[in-house]
Amino acid sequence: MSLIFGSASDRADAGAFLARVTRLDPSAPVRVRCADGVIALWAWLPLEILATRQVHGTGPADVTVDAKLLRDRIAVPDVVGVAAPGATPSVSPGEPVPLPANRDADWPGALPSEVGVQELDEIPAEVVRSLLVAGERTFREASVGADPRAVGDALLDHEVLTVSAGEASVALPLRLLLGLARMGFLGADPLRIGLAGGWVRAAASYGVAYRRRGRLALFPTPR
Repeated sequence: MSLIFGSASDRADAGAFLARVTRLDPSAPVRVRCADGVIALWAWLPLEILATRQVHGTGPADVTVDAKLLRDRIAVPDVVGVAAPGATPSVSPGEPVPLPANRDADWPGALPSEVGVQELDEIPAEVVRSLLVAGERTFREASVGADPRAVGDALLDHEVLTVSAGEASVALPLRLLLGLARMGFLGADPLRIGLAGGWVRAAASYGVAYRRRGRLALFPTPR
């Protein structure tokens, strides 16, 4: 099984996604789903956030592989053995990238449905960034004389924003916004918050992050 990317930028974007995933978790699996000329990459982050990025290309319908091995194969084609460290050879985007060995057994559970998403609201990008800056400042201040791990865990679950639409409201924890930032998904576009079945969906300029809905405060909006 192989991946064939639509362009050099698609290949580079996929490589960047995998590089960020493996920076957070070197042993992470990545789920690859291909349909209608689109390659969707999915990965769980240590923040308990599910991240996904789509690029143009073709490949197998659904398979889970080692993220680090796939990252390396996307960055440097295995044509003459082990490449020199830091090598960045010219690669044709249409050149097939062989997938690593199957790791389907390591993938935990089903993926969110991308059909029938209920859009709730949009958050300006500058508001998202200001919330992240405030969170970092709070962590530094609260960590003085305290256990940084305990402070960090509490802060990640802190609900920094509530988004409402119709009869539904959802409180967003800092970990969801931080997951987007760590994956480099934030750009100039507003962050679009929606509900996808049992998940809360946060779509940014360069990717989407999901948080299981059962772990968030979901409640009816007062009439």
